[in-house]
Amino acid sequence: MKRKIMEGRNTFLDDKSRQNIVSYYLMEDREREVYGVAVEKFREGSDEIEWDAVPALSHSPESARRMVRYLMEYQVTPMTLAEAVDTIQWMEDQDGNTIL
Repeated sequence: MKRKIMEGRNTFLDDKSRQNIVSYYLMEDREREVYGVAVEKFREGSDEIEWDAVPALSHSPESARRMVRYLMEYQVTPMTLAEAVDTIQWMEDQDGNTIL
């Protein structure tokens, strides 16, 4: 069974003073015992929703939740999700430090 669990939300104004809401999710695939992350962005006054996911990030739910916290802290949007996940993983592999 697959499901997504909202872990948090960020709100910001864009250059045209429109409110943007970015939601961060833990993705869970119980059949494969794998966890991932997803990011969704909705812009005020628009029907458009941006979405991206890295569905198979780790076999550890704690590791995936930690990644969601970093994504929220760095205010990552769907457009930069894959690159941000790669960068955070690389930083953790180097020295365990994820401060940009």
